[in-house]
Amino acid sequence: NEKDPERGRAGPFKQAFRRGFIFVVGTQGDAERDAVLLARARHDAAVWTYRGNGNAPIRTDEQIMSLSEADQAAAFGVRNLVLYGNRDDNAAWSILGETPPIDFADGRVRLGAQTWEGDYAGVFVLPSGNRMVAAFASTSTQAARLGDTFAPFISGVGYPDYAIVGLDVLQQGDEAVVAAGWFDHAWQV
Repeated sequence: NEKDPERGRAGPFKQAFRRGFIFVVGTQGDAERDAVLLARARHDAAVWTYRGNGNAPIRTDEQIMSLSEADQAAAFGVRNLVLYGNRDDNAAWSILGETPPIDFADGRVRLGAQTWEGDYAGVFVLPSGNRMVAAFASTSTQAARLGDTFAPFISGVGYPDYAIVGLDVLQQGDEAVVAAGWFDHAWQV
């Protein structure tokens, strides 16, 4: 399970968009959170259609998780997955396993052995089987709205394997970046 550039599994974050992908929206939160996540996915799909001249289907976590791995492969091939939300509001998060090196949940984010509590947004990419899983992650509805500032489809914008920012990033800039960097060759911090 090492980084493998030849198979498109090496990061950074934007590598998840180098082949077909599916936006996977969480539906396990409250109505407001689910609506915010869906609005972000719809926005990203529209931007990808315009800027990338491509098609990025949107599916719910329930639609993805109701399929066996074989049925997922038949329906979606080896498309990468782009998750919206966190472990508590997106059932497809379980694809990352029980203890991924970075993990977002309601009210907290963990990177390796470090944990931060509060409102945080972030992006990251990790491998899962033959595909990459990227995430527009958040710890709250307010943080999910902050995630709208991540603009992966603009030329020249780059993100490392992971980035975590606090709510005050729009006022403080780089000082509000909690963590950002690259995983090692084995996808660990």
